[in-house]
Amino acid sequence: MRFLRRVFESRRVVAIDVVEHAPIPGLAAPDFVVAKLVYKMIGYWSRP
Repeated sequence: MRFLRRVFESRRVVAIDVVEHAPIPGLAAPDFVVAKLVYKMIGYWSRP
């Protein structure tokens, strides 16, 4: 997460694209990890 924060602080991010997530039937953890990652990136992106 530190890496992402540093990218968002030092560069002008114009888009975020999360691809290649393939849900695994019966296993919800990967879905939550991707959701948390997107949530964090949106938070970093919205900071002034």
